[in-house]
Amino acid sequence: MLKDLTRQLSGGERPLFEFAFAPFQDLLFSFTGSDGTVDGIVSGNIFDNRNWVYELDGNPAVTADERLLNDTILRVRRDRGVNINRLLRLKRIPEITGRIDIPVISVHTLGDLFVPISMQQIYAREVAEHGRSDMLVSRATRGISHCDFSREELVSTFDDLVLWVNDGIKPVGDDILDPAKVADPLFGCQFTEGLSAVTPEFLRGDACGVTP
Repeated sequence: MLKDLTRQLSGGERPLFEFAFAPFQDLLFSFTGSDGTVDGIVSGNIFDNRNWVYELDGNPAVTADERLLNDTILRVRRDRGVNINRLLRLKRIPEITGRIDIPVISVHTLGDLFVPISMQQIYAREVAEHGRSDMLVSRATRGISHCDFSREELVSTFDDLVLWVNDGIKPVGDDILDPAKVADPLFGCQFTEGLSAVTPEFLRGDACGVTP
């Protein structure tokens, strides 16, 4: 149940999650007991889950297990006056709103559970809400660790961004907001290249049918 909950909270059904969960589990548990101040960056609890509906699968219908989980899980209220505007109207934790006005390429590894791909999905939705999806390209690569990008992936992404900015040629990306596409066993293959320092090749090139 914990694995299913983590899968849904971190981006839904997708390749490599099964391989990433075990090594990340202890790290995720190390954050339990936090006071919500993000290690003292803000003056009070910044987290709020009172209206959150926790799911164990991708089906919006509520199962008996999901109902029990939502009825019994601890609910926390965000403290008032947390993360307010201060000097120069800056906040201690900057808010990402999606109001972009320059070309942006966002790349995420599928197995990252420290900053999971759900963050990229939220960002894409926020950009769309402001009508600026034409300025965002989202991509996924097959890595099981945080920022587990190969040299080739970094170079290709930067080259594509420069070409977009200088010549107006918008690069292609992945549809990270389509659950069916994200769940495809080959998802992430399009922009995966080269060797990873962490992810075994059988999850990258071998699985995608390409050579490093």
